[in-house]
Amino acid sequence: MKTLITLFIALIATAVIALALLDEPGYVLFAYQDLSVETSLIFFLLSAILVILLCYFAIRLLVGITGLPSRLRQRREQKQAVICQQGLVDGLIEMLEGRWARAEKVLVHTARRGNQPLLNYLEAARAAQYQGMFERRDEYLKEAAKSQPEAFLPVALTQAELQLDHAEYDEAAQTLAELEEKAAGHPQLLRLQARLDRATGNYEHMFKSLPQFRKSGVFAQDTLEEFACEAFTSLAKEAGESGEMAEMEGAWAKLPKSARWDVAYAKPYVMALLQQEQVDRAESVLRDALKNRWDTSLIRLYGRLPLSDSNAALATCERWLRSRPDDPELLLSLAFLASRVSAWDKARRYAQSAIKLTPTAEAYGLLTQIHENSGAHEEALAAGKEWHELTLRESGAVG
Repeated sequence: MKTLITLFIALIATAVIALALLDEPGYVLFAYQDLSVETSLIFFLLSAILVILLCYFAIRLLVGITGLPSRLRQRREQKQAVICQQGLVDGLIEMLEGRWARAEKVLVHTARRGNQPLLNYLEAARAAQYQGMFERRDEYLKEAAKSQPEAFLPVALTQAELQLDHAEYDEAAQTLAELEEKAAGHPQLLRLQARLDRATGNYEHMFKSLPQFRKSGVFAQDTLEEFACEAFTSLAKEAGESGEMAEMEGAWAKLPKSARWDVAYAKPYVMALLQQEQVDRAESVLRDALKNRWDTSLIRLYGRLPLSDSNAALATCERWLRSRPDDPELLLSLAFLASRVSAWDKARRYAQSAIKLTPTAEAYGLLTQIHENSGAHEEALAAGKEWHELTLRESGAVG
């Protein structure tokens, strides 16, 4: 189009010049030694324009001929790229519809015909895994790596994901370790590492990774809290069973104060302390948590602590009772603590108050023991009958 416009402008210019020189055509003389050539100015200008145009088109033709192989190669590459792209689209559609064998066939066929087969091979590996063809999966991953050696990251991430999906945890751990050396902090790497830690129960590593998880912004706040609770609970359970409390104490020290008041952290920590017979430390943790954030499961645990002297704990609970006079769990805990110090009248009053609010088999069982210890045998018999009926009812033995 540009060439036609240029030619049209040249013709118009030639016509204008010709019209201007009709009255005075002028002449042009070329002389060299004994040779001379004389012509009109109009003929010279037309000849010059013609020569220029011929040279221009000759150069364009020469450039076109010399650049033809490059253009053909470029078009071939574009066609091959289109083959891969269309094959990827068709293969993904087949996978979404659950036709994995067909998807694998389409993806591999177009990968071998095209020049950008990376994504095709990666999805073919996924399709092969869905069919249980794990050797073919690994072969496609190798082909993907060879097709684009600089694309180590997407290939390795896909490999780790597929290994996790197939519960190949040792292999996934090795793949992720290699990724950690080359792409530490990558969002997908963090997601896969969290999956691996949960799947293998490596909560010690997960707990240590929590600061990095929070800093990355990869996970939602609810997910981070879930990770933290899972990891801490697992560490507490392991510490309580093994007696190796150093790791547990370190994790507890790293928690913010507000988290130490949360039942999700305080309760497993206290249970670990009780398993190691650190009762006084457990009482201190529970008291601090309940003072700042009330929880019925924690007050229940507090009232049943095997303290050597329960008087201080009883006084603490009685202070809490001033602001929570109708809390049945607090009243029952008071009854337990009062019975531990043989304050039978006080224990009976607290137990009866708890029963008025929430009659349970446990409360009647405690009241039965209090009556027996204080010599009220008839009252103990009546309370024991209620305890028996509620025990059967709570266990589902009676309708």
